[in-house]
Amino acid sequence: MEKNSQDRRVVRTQKAIVEAFNGLVLTRNYEDIKINDIAALANVGRSTFYEHFKNKDDLLARSISGLFSILANSISKDQNTAEIEFLLKHFWENRRLGRALLTGTARRGLVRFLARLIEEKIFEQEPKPNNQFRIPIKLLAVQLAEGNLALISSWLTGEAPSDSNSLACAIKDSSQAYLEALRIKTPKITVPK
Repeated sequence: MEKNSQDRRVVRTQKAIVEAFNGLVLTRNYEDIKINDIAALANVGRSTFYEHFKNKDDLLARSISGLFSILANSISKDQNTAEIEFLLKHFWENRRLGRALLTGTARRGLVRFLARLIEEKIFEQEPKPNNQFRIPIKLLAVQLAEGNLALISSWLTGEAPSDSNSLACAIKDSSQAYLEALRIKTPKITVPK
Protein backbone atom coordinates (compact mmCIF):
# COMPACT_ATOMS: atom_id res chain seq x y z
CA MET A 1 0.00 0.00 0.00
CA GLU A 2 2.84 2.39 0.85
CA LYS A 3 4.54 1.79 -2.51
CA ASN A 4 1.32 2.61 -4.37
CA SER A 5 0.90 5.95 -2.56
CA GLN A 6 4.58 6.70 -3.18
CA ASP A 7 4.10 5.98 -6.90
CA ARG A 8 1.15 8.39 -6.97
CA ARG A 9 3.31 11.09 -5.39
CA VAL A 10 6.02 10.51 -8.00
CA VAL A 11 3.48 10.76 -10.80
CA ARG A 12 1.92 13.87 -9.25
CA THR A 13 5.34 15.53 -8.82
CA GLN A 14 6.41 14.71 -12.37
CA LYS A 15 3.11 16.00 -13.71
CA ALA A 16 3.53 19.26 -11.79
CA ILE A 17 7.05 19.68 -13.17
CA VAL A 18 5.94 18.98 -16.76
CA GLU A 19 2.98 21.37 -16.47
CA ALA A 20 5.20 24.09 -15.03
CA PHE A 21 7.68 23.58 -17.86
CA ASN A 22 4.90 23.69 -20.49
CA GLY A 23 3.61 26.93 -18.99
CA LEU A 24 7.05 28.50 -19.11
CA VAL A 25 7.63 27.42 -22.72
CA LEU A 26 4.59 29.46 -23.70
CA THR A 27 5.95 32.65 -22.17
CA ARG A 28 9.73 32.42 -22.56
CA ASN A 29 12.42 31.31 -24.96
CA TYR A 30 13.58 27.80 -24.19
CA GLU A 31 17.16 28.88 -23.39
CA ASP A 32 15.85 31.44 -20.88
CA ILE A 33 13.99 28.84 -18.81
CA LYS A 34 15.99 27.86 -15.72
CA ILE A 35 15.58 24.82 -13.47
CA ASN A 36 14.85 27.16 -10.54
CA ASP A 37 11.95 28.67 -12.51
CA ILE A 38 10.47 25.26 -13.28
CA ALA A 39 10.87 24.04 -9.70
CA ALA A 40 9.35 27.20 -8.23
CA LEU A 41 6.34 27.09 -10.56
CA ALA A 42 5.86 23.37 -9.84
CA ASN A 43 6.16 24.11 -6.11
CA VAL A 44 9.01 21.63 -5.65
CA GLY A 45 12.60 22.02 -4.60
CA ARG A 46 15.48 22.05 -7.03
CA SER A 47 16.72 18.72 -5.62
CA THR A 48 13.25 17.23 -6.20
CA PHE A 49 13.47 18.31 -9.85
CA TYR A 50 16.81 16.47 -10.17
CA GLU A 51 15.36 13.34 -8.54
CA HIS A 52 13.06 13.06 -11.56
CA PHE A 53 14.94 14.68 -14.46
CA LYS A 54 18.62 15.09 -15.35
CA ASN A 55 18.17 18.56 -16.80
CA LYS A 56 15.83 20.70 -18.88
CA ASP A 57 16.59 18.76 -22.09
CA ASP A 58 15.77 15.48 -20.34
CA LEU A 59 12.47 16.97 -19.17
CA LEU A 60 11.65 18.08 -22.71
CA ALA A 61 12.57 14.70 -24.22
CA ARG A 62 10.66 12.66 -21.67
CA SER A 63 7.59 14.86 -21.88
CA ILE A 64 7.35 14.34 -25.64
CA SER A 65 8.85 10.84 -26.02
CA GLY A 66 5.54 9.01 -26.51
CA LEU A 67 4.46 11.34 -29.28
CA PHE A 68 7.84 11.34 -30.97
CA SER A 69 8.04 7.54 -30.92
CA ILE A 70 4.99 7.61 -33.22
CA LEU A 71 6.85 9.94 -35.60
CA ALA A 72 9.99 7.79 -35.46
CA ASN A 73 7.90 4.76 -36.33
CA SER A 74 6.76 6.46 -39.55
CA ILE A 75 9.69 4.77 -41.31
CA SER A 76 8.11 1.36 -40.66
CA LYS A 77 6.02 -0.15 -43.42
CA ASP A 78 3.57 -1.45 -40.81
CA GLN A 79 3.05 2.00 -39.27
CA ASN A 80 -0.63 2.77 -38.82
CA THR A 81 -1.48 6.14 -40.37
CA ALA A 82 -4.20 6.55 -37.73
CA GLU A 83 -1.47 6.77 -35.05
CA ILE A 84 0.22 9.62 -36.90
CA GLU A 85 -3.14 11.32 -37.36
CA PHE A 86 -3.78 10.96 -33.61
CA LEU A 87 -0.42 12.61 -32.96
CA LEU A 88 -1.25 15.46 -35.34
CA LYS A 89 -4.65 16.02 -33.72
CA HIS A 90 -2.92 16.15 -30.33
CA PHE A 91 -0.47 18.74 -31.67
CA TRP A 92 -3.37 20.73 -33.14
CA GLU A 93 -5.31 20.68 -29.86
CA ASN A 94 -2.13 21.92 -28.13
CA ARG A 95 -0.92 24.05 -31.02
CA ARG A 96 0.08 27.01 -28.90
CA LEU A 97 2.55 24.83 -27.02
CA GLY A 98 3.48 22.98 -30.22
CA ARG A 99 4.27 26.20 -32.05
CA ALA A 100 6.34 27.43 -29.12
CA LEU A 101 8.39 24.22 -29.09
CA LEU A 102 8.69 23.60 -32.83
CA THR A 103 9.42 27.15 -33.94
CA GLY A 104 11.41 28.30 -30.93
CA THR A 105 14.82 27.58 -29.53
CA ALA A 106 13.75 24.15 -28.22
CA ARG A 107 13.50 22.89 -31.80
CA ARG A 108 17.17 21.96 -32.04
CA GLY A 109 16.86 19.67 -29.02
CA LEU A 110 13.66 18.18 -30.39
CA VAL A 111 15.33 17.42 -33.72
CA ARG A 112 18.22 15.70 -31.92
CA PHE A 113 15.82 13.67 -29.79
CA LEU A 114 13.60 12.64 -32.73
CA ALA A 115 16.68 11.81 -34.83
CA ARG A 116 17.93 9.54 -32.05
CA LEU A 117 14.57 7.73 -31.96
CA ILE A 118 14.59 7.35 -35.76
CA GLU A 119 18.16 6.07 -35.68
CA GLU A 120 17.17 3.46 -33.07
CA LYS A 121 14.19 2.43 -35.24
CA ILE A 122 16.44 2.02 -38.30
CA PHE A 123 18.83 -0.22 -36.34
CA GLU A 124 15.86 -2.17 -35.03
CA GLN A 125 14.33 -2.91 -38.43
CA GLU A 126 17.27 -3.06 -40.85
CA PRO A 127 19.75 -5.92 -41.20
CA LYS A 128 23.25 -4.43 -41.19
CA PRO A 129 21.98 -0.85 -41.53
CA ASN A 130 25.46 0.69 -41.75
CA ASN A 131 25.97 -0.98 -45.12
CA GLN A 132 22.48 -0.25 -46.47
CA PHE A 133 22.47 3.52 -47.02
CA ARG A 134 24.42 6.11 -49.02
CA ILE A 135 24.94 8.39 -46.03
CA PRO A 136 25.60 7.65 -42.36
CA ILE A 137 22.51 6.60 -40.41
CA LYS A 138 22.86 9.62 -38.12
CA LEU A 139 22.58 12.03 -41.09
CA LEU A 140 19.66 10.09 -42.50
CA ALA A 141 17.86 10.27 -39.14
CA VAL A 142 18.50 14.03 -38.79
CA GLN A 143 17.13 14.64 -42.29
CA LEU A 144 13.96 12.65 -41.53
CA ALA A 145 13.50 14.40 -38.17
CA GLU A 146 13.95 17.86 -39.71
CA GLY A 147 11.59 17.03 -42.57
CA ASN A 148 8.82 15.72 -40.35
CA LEU A 149 9.08 18.58 -37.86
CA ALA A 150 9.13 21.12 -40.71
CA LEU A 151 5.86 19.70 -42.05
CA ILE A 152 4.24 19.77 -38.63
CA SER A 153 5.45 23.24 -37.64
CA SER A 154 4.40 24.77 -40.99
CA TRP A 155 0.97 23.19 -40.52
CA LEU A 156 0.66 24.37 -36.90
CA THR A 157 1.60 27.94 -37.76
CA GLY A 158 -0.92 28.05 -40.61
CA GLU A 159 1.73 28.51 -43.31
CA ALA A 160 0.51 25.39 -45.07
CA PRO A 161 -3.05 24.34 -44.25
CA SER A 162 -3.93 20.66 -44.58
CA ASP A 163 -6.25 18.15 -43.04
CA SER A 164 -4.67 15.84 -40.47
CA ASN A 165 -5.26 12.67 -42.51
CA SER A 166 -3.49 14.01 -45.61
CA LEU A 167 -0.61 15.25 -43.49
CA ALA A 168 -0.34 11.91 -41.68
CA CYS A 169 -0.17 10.10 -45.04
CA ALA A 170 2.44 12.58 -46.29
CA ILE A 171 4.62 12.02 -43.21
CA LYS A 172 4.42 8.25 -43.53
CA ASP A 173 4.91 8.15 -47.31
CA SER A 174 7.74 10.71 -47.40
CA SER A 175 9.61 9.05 -44.51
CA GLN A 176 9.49 5.66 -46.18
CA ALA A 177 10.29 7.07 -49.63
CA TYR A 178 13.30 8.98 -48.28
CA LEU A 179 14.62 5.88 -46.57
CA GLU A 180 14.20 3.88 -49.78
CA ALA A 181 15.74 6.62 -51.96
CA LEU A 182 18.94 6.56 -49.91
CA ARG A 183 19.20 2.79 -49.80
CA ILE A 184 22.16 1.42 -51.75
CA LYS A 185 20.77 -0.64 -54.55
CA THR A 186 22.65 -3.76 -55.49
CA PRO A 187 22.76 -4.11 -59.25
CA LYS A 188 21.02 -7.14 -60.68
CA ILE A 189 23.40 -9.35 -62.52
CA THR A 190 21.98 -10.85 -65.65
CA VAL A 191 23.58 -13.88 -67.11
CA PRO A 192 23.57 -14.00 -70.92
CA LYS A 193 21.86 -17.05 -72.41
